Amino acid sequence: NSGARYILSVLAQDTTLQIRQRLVDRIMRASLKRVEEIGPPRIYSALTVDVFQVSRALAVIPIALFSALVIASGIVYLGFLSWRLLAFISVVVAIGVSVSIVAQHRATRILVEERKAQDDLMEAYEALAYGKKEFMLSRTRRQNFLETDLAKILDRIRRTVIRSDLY
Repeated sequence: NSGARYILSVLAQDTTLQIRQRLVDRIMRASLKRVEEIGPPRIYSALTVDVFQVSRALAVIPIALFSALVIASGIVYLGFLSWRLLAFISVVVAIGVSVSIVAQHRATRILVEERKAQDDLMEAYEALAYGKKEFMLSRTRRQNFLETDLAKILDRIRRTVIRSDLY
């Protein structure tokens, strides 16, 4: 068990490292115009949030494959026991998959909203970092940034994450 977890961890981290290296390489090879179109906040988000999400997904793949193998074995065994029961279970599974696909499409829309909100958050962080002197000089701007701009973005992220957790 410990050995398998170690191997999975090494594979996930190696893949994460390769993804980061490829992203950085693509950014370095992109034209200045393209990088400016994308913008630093989206680049930061891709290098941090997206890579983290991919690495989490990679850790689940071996478990999903093992589970699929167990299910496939059970289906074959069920087919040997009773073809009628197998047909019934197949219909139930098809209905379940259909419902799951609809839910997945809804979840994808929510995740796109969450990604846009994360990009906006990175942009706000960038404004905070580069506008620190201005915020220190103007209490009105600082309060407006904290209470309006940043608060709205953080609330939008909170709402979309809650909605995405429901799917």
